[in-house]
Amino acid sequence: MGDDTVPSTVNFANAKNVADLQKYFDGMINQDNREKLIKDPPKNLKKYPIAYSTKSPVGTNVSKDVVKAVKQTVKFLRSQGYAVVKKDAPVDGKKLMMTYYTESTPTGTNANKMIRQKTGQNMKYKDVSPMTWALYRVDKKQPQSLEKQVAKENKLVDKQMTAFHKKYPLYLTPTTTKTAAKNSDPAYLPKYTKKLHKISKLSHKKQIHLIYDAWLHCLAKTPFTPLANVSGEPALSLLAYVSK
Repeated sequence: MGDDTVPSTVNFANAKNVADLQKYFDGMINQDNREKLIKDPPKNLKKYPIAYSTKSPVGTNVSKDVVKAVKQTVKFLRSQGYAVVKKDAPVDGKKLMMTYYTESTPTGTNANKMIRQKTGQNMKYKDVSPMTWALYRVDKKQPQSLEKQVAKENKLVDKQMTAFHKKYPLYLTPTTTKTAAKNSDPAYLPKYTKKLHKISKLSHKKQIHLIYDAWLHCLAKTPFTPLANVSGEPALSLLAYVSK
């Protein structure tokens, strides 16, 4: 759930029912931006086609269980009289993530500031996550001129999805690309944690590519959600399928 007109970071709420989410939303919404953030939904959704996709925005694999879950949902919606069409979002998923990582590097610098306030020293690799370390080191090389490029790319995503939703008010995708991963599955593979440790030696362009490669193991499980995060779209995950 976003509460800003210029989103990049969002809040996630878990609830047992939609009524509870509505109450939470009403309590958390930024009242100054309420009129800009909340739009009246179409009165009759059956007049509009619902788009759906099972294609990973970053080209990673999607399991048979997940495809089956979406198709099962599509079948249900059609049985209720809704028009549902297969249509991928018009956004370059990989480019979106590269932009997202580029604008996220200041979080590493901010983390270091908090560490210095508490300890009087800069962060050390062994004391933080490999990605926090990487973002901190990359931000030291990041050209200030990239801020305009990031803003331009985010504006393009917003424009693309605004046009998309004029035709398809609702967009149905999986939340994950496979059933839940085990807790023992690492966020970053060992071969990349070693590279992230030495990321300062790379050029800025190669640094951003390394962050993308290192995060891909985790991103591959949930490649659909960043689109909502960056574009500021409201998104809702519902349990629709249980694997055997």
